Amino acid sequence: MVNKLTKRKLKLFAVYDLWKVAVVSVLACAILLLAFNFVAKKPSDGQEFKILIDKTVNMGDDINDLFENLFTKAPEQGGFSYEMLKAETVIINGTDENPDAYLLNSVYGDLYYDDVVILQEDLLEIYVNNHMATDINVYISDAKAFLISNGLCDANGVFNETAVYDYFDRTRKGDSRFRTKEKKEQGRKDELERLKGIWFMANALENCLRANPNLLDKEREYNYYTLPQKGVYALRLGALIGKDGADISNLFNIKHVKEDTEEIYYSADGLYLAIGSNKEENGDLYYEMLSVVYTLIKTYTTYLD
Repeated sequence: MVNKLTKRKLKLFAVYDLWKVAVVSVLACAILLLAFNFVAKKPSDGQEFKILIDKTVNMGDDINDLFENLFTKAPEQGGFSYEMLKAETVIINGTDENPDAYLLNSVYGDLYYDDVVILQEDLLEIYVNNHMATDINVYISDAKAFLISNGLCDANGVFNETAVYDYFDRTRKGDSRFRTKEKKEQGRKDELERLKGIWFMANALENCLRANPNLLDKEREYNYYTLPQKGVYALRLGALIGKDGADISNLFNIKHVKEDTEEIYYSADGLYLAIGSNKEENGDLYYEMLSVVYTLIKTYTTYLD
């Protein structure tokens, strides 16, 4: 027969044991969480796609389709490569009284970590004049030059797989995603696909924009530390029309008022897409933004069909 005191002791021991189990469980979860965070790949600037949008621009339902296309299609179909790990949209906020501060003092400060920006004319001019945008045509030609100069492919787009694998081993050395032999082999294949996608999209866009210069903004000039700069720095979103069932205003639009009737309507006229001049920060992932330009033109026009 167990007396009352013994029963009480047994009960206390049981509670104590449960408490120990709970503590051990919590510690185990904490250790696993720390281990996961340590091993998991934290996106670099180049691996995190940011699209910065002027607060006066409306986003439509097509924004979901845009991200889906970018992250599900293969690079040679206009999608991002295996290296793009994260994406976000960022609304540029500020005071209307000071448009320079409005742009430059946004959530990303000097905006050197942007990938693409969607702006109206006034802010685009500020963006360009502050040496933040890259010339679209130069960007495309530089993408091809990057591949050729590194011996990854020749001028005809014939790839050297050995050179690509060596490039992957050299540049992705120490990446926690490729620790096993199987993961490394798959990474090499994914890298070849990524680089082939760069070549494919650069060629397609080069031919498209040469044949359809109306898709691009006018040439702009500015001085950078007294050095004259000249280039074409943006894609005209309002010019992306012509494909049945597709309307660019379902992606981005701004409010317009007809002068004669004062009727209000919304369209992408007067909106521009510029690519951030952040090659130094993004390295060879700088050319991932080809996917954005290619996908937009492919979705809303017939020029790439």
